[in-house]
Amino acid sequence: RYTTLLALIFVVGCTKFAQSDVEMVSSAPQTLYAEIEQSDVRMFVEQSKLFWHTDDQISLFPATTANVQYQYKEKNDVGSAIFEKVSSSEVEGQTLELYYSLYPYSAQTTISNQGVITYSLPEVQSYAADSFGADANVMVAVTESASGGHLNFKNVVGYLTINLYGKEGSVKSITLKGNNREKLAGEATITATYGVEPVMELSDNGSESLTLDCGEGVQLTDEPAVFYFTIIPTTFNKGISVTITFDDDSIFPKRTSNSITVSRN
Repeated sequence: RYTTLLALIFVVGCTKFAQSDVEMVSSAPQTLYAEIEQSDVRMFVEQSKLFWHTDDQISLFPATTANVQYQYKEKNDVGSAIFEKVSSSEVEGQTLELYYSLYPYSAQTTISNQGVITYSLPEVQSYAADSFGADANVMVAVTESASGGHLNFKNVVGYLTINLYGKEGSVKSITLKGNNREKLAGEATITATYGVEPVMELSDNGSESLTLDCGEGVQLTDEPAVFYFTIIPTTFNKGISVTITFDDDSIFPKRTSNSITVSRN
């Protein structure tokens, strides 16, 4: 049915507990300056550069374990923006030595007394034209001291893109799996250290698949349509398998046994 269908894979590369008391963090800063590592990490892709988006929100742990929500306020420069605290209400949290922040915001995100963040990496991501979907990227920032205010975000994940073209057909979803049962989603821990690349680890009961939900469908043409997955740094030693589902519920499987490495971008 599909006279031409091509899949191309492109990988982009690439504390201690301070006090035992509980304090109120009404003193969390009203605004934050958030900068993206080397101005080429995400929020959305535009001409090979990535920028913050007006809908972006981040979690801030302002030298405490309290998760405070911040919303994008305005652009500051290429790859940087100012974020504003969503609520000024007081939140309880145990004291930490540093400020930590995570994109995207989730009320369920937590941090340990040692500064290790726990985040749930979704099994389903949303399609976006020429980019990855909203909240699909994961970034983390940690300050050098407890003064806070300026956050330099580092990417935690890498990217894998699949390019599809054909004479007919509308793609409803794409499911990706590693042929060696690699973990791709679920509860994850993120260790962030100032000046050092962050590390994400998935729990043993994590999901072995990722699905890209294309909503009402992406129509294929003679020009390749690009589908982005954000993936925890992983080496697929036995390659990957993808299953493309079309709007008429027909499927097209594609498999490669070649080893593929997705590095932290």
